[in-house]
Amino acid sequence: MPFYKDIYANANPSTGSGSTNETPYATWLRHTNEKDLLLARLPAIFQRMRFSRPSPIPRRILGIGDGTGHTALRILQLLDDLQIPFIYTATDPYQEQLAIFQTNTLAAGRTNVTFLPVPLTDVKPSTEPYDLVIASHSLYYAPDWPTSIPHLLSLGKESLI
Repeated sequence: MPFYKDIYANANPSTGSGSTNETPYATWLRHTNEKDLLLARLPAIFQRMRFSRPSPIPRRILGIGDGTGHTALRILQLLDDLQIPFIYTATDPYQEQLAIFQTNTLAAGRTNVTFLPVPLTDVKPSTEPYDLVIASHSLYYAPDWPTSIPHLLSLGKESLI
C-alpha cells in the first residue's frame, strides 16, 4: 500500500504533519462524526420501519460484525431511549473483539445481549427471522458480496446496512 501512503502523506491538510505513520483510514476515524450522524438519524429511520411498531414481545436484533461493540452499544442505548424492548445477538469473527464488547455489556448491566463468534457467512437462518439485522461497516470483510448480501438480507425481516 505504499502508493496510497505516498499520496496521503503529500495531501494531509488536516494534520499538517505529512506523516506516513498513520493510515488514511486511521486519520479519517479520528476526524469523522459519522456515528453521531447515524445515531441522530436512526430515530427517524426506525419510525418508518415495522421494527419500531409496538410489540408485546421484545424485538430480536442481529448485529453483523459488531467488533468491540462501540457502535452497537450506542444503538442499544438509543433503543432503550426509544422504549423499544429488544434482544440483541452480536456477531463477529474475532473472539477477542467480541470479548471486549461482552465485558462492556456486562459493565453496563445489560442481560439482553448474546454473542456469536462467527463471520456473516456462518450465521445460520433461524426458524423465525430476526426483526432487524444491522450491518455497520462489516461488509468490508465479506468474501463474496453477491452471496453475502442476499444471505444477510435473508436473516431478518428488515435490515440496516
